[in-house]
Amino acid sequence: MNIMILVNKDFEYAGYRAGVEYQMTRGKTPHLQIKERKTGTIYDFFESSCDYDLVTDSDTHKIREYCISYLFSAKENSSNSQIKFNHLKKLLDDEGKNGFVPDYIISVSTSESTPEMQGNGSINGF
Repeated sequence: MNIMILVNKDFEYAGYRAGVEYQMTRGKTPHLQIKERKTGTIYDFFESSCDYDLVTDSDTHKIREYCISYLFSAKENSSNSQIKFNHLKKLLDDEGKNGFVPDYIISVSTSESTPEMQGNGSINGF
């Protein structure tokens, strides 16, 4: 199974990656094992931030992680949803051409509405 994990911003990706590494290196997930881990040059355009095989007792899953903000050039606003959409579409098209068609895409992201929509409190997560 091919799984693509997309994390929105670099500070979110750093926390996510640290959590995955902790789980794997501290034996918290003994039934899972990472094989052939390759950490990309994360600032190169459209190169996965981390690429590995995740092995369970019975299956092997190919995992590709991307930090979405790494897909942007220095001149682009990484919070611009239209640019983000265009980059993600190109990423999925390019991955498909290279033989990696994800069976699942997991998005690890944050979102928040404007203060006018929130009223007196945050509606994060809704």
